[in-house]
Amino acid sequence: MKIRTDFVTNSSSSSFILGFESMDHVEETLRNEICKNGSGCEQYFECVYHDCIAAETMNKEEMIEYVIDTEIKGEIEIDLWDTWIGEQTGYEYFEDYMKSDEYKKNEEKKFKEEREKLELACGNNNVFVEVEYGDYDILGLSDALEYYIVPNLDCCIRWFSHH
Repeated sequence: MKIRTDFVTNSSSSSFILGFESMDHVEETLRNEICKNGSGCEQYFECVYHDCIAAETMNKEEMIEYVIDTEIKGEIEIDLWDTWIGEQTGYEYFEDYMKSDEYKKNEEKKFKEEREKLELACGNNNVFVEVEYGDYDILGLSDALEYYIVPNLDCCIRWFSHH
């Protein structure tokens, strides 16, 4: 039997897609949104601001395709499974269903709905970044950022939980 003696973690995190009118508006937008309730906000602002500046930027279409590829495809499959399972049983039958015209039609409809939701959520934003927070930072900021601050920002377009 092997016993692990080095560091073991059960950490988790969440990723967020944040949208801005332009990179020139990142600082102002974040400061207004994070610090709108007064004192104690500066370290949270600095953390998110620096993460946004360091992140790779995406335009609207790149962001939508990224979100669809990384999150929505799996969500749609689960949703269609949940709908289908009420009528059938067994994953091997679901694999057959996934090849059917009915599945493809339902999948296409859901992709269209999700794309429209993302486009609406984008508003006037043209630049998007992905930032990630979890239970792993030395300063203890990540929990507050992950659960309370970033998901409640007006500029937060999408939240992916990796728990």
